[in-house]
Amino acid sequence: MGALGHGVPVNGSGSADIYQGTLGDQKICLKVIRIFEERDSKKFMKAITKEAILWGQLEHPNVLPFYGVHFLDLRPRRVCLILPWMDNGDLTAFLKRNPHVPRMPLVHDVINGLTYLHDENIIHADLKGANVLVNCDGEACISDFGLASVFTNNTFGHTDGESMTPGCSYRWLAPESFNASNRRTKASDVWALGGVIYEVRLGVQADLTYGFRLTHT
Repeated sequence: MGALGHGVPVNGSGSADIYQGTLGDQKICLKVIRIFEERDSKKFMKAITKEAILWGQLEHPNVLPFYGVHFLDLRPRRVCLILPWMDNGDLTAFLKRNPHVPRMPLVHDVINGLTYLHDENIIHADLKGANVLVNCDGEACISDFGLASVFTNNTFGHTDGESMTPGCSYRWLAPESFNASNRRTKASDVWALGGVIYEVRLGVQADLTYGFRLTHT
């Protein structure tokens, strides 16, 4: 593998640190998954590797390509997902930097990518603007599908300000998903898609749980 930049994360979330690296002449994204509890780490490694292999078998212009998995020689051992580097960043940041960009093509890209995943019987489970990247041609590419279920079923990540549990961003959760016993479904993905479309069209993040929380708290 090529260089890992200066060894300093350029971004991060509640579940991973993002580094920029190189593979030959190509810039790549190294997503190092955070593991805060060493117990059951083998189970976690197996689960996330399974999701990564599945990701690598997919091919669609609106789904982020996947290059591979690398296990870092650390204690506790950590897993690194290798992805293409997107200079435009995620959809949320891209829209802030480019407020006048045409919005509907991006909406169509996300819909096409999610339709492809569902046709392959894959549930994203954490669809939001931050998990949609924009390539050099200005096309939206869905990323991080399947990883939410790994964190939900294993206590390995810390939550961030928008997450109820690792891998679950509450702003985009369907009402039925607030019940921890309910698994994510294609229908809950479509609910989250509505939040992404709202964000793309209006430039602000929707809180799709607002009325639900008023009723149930």
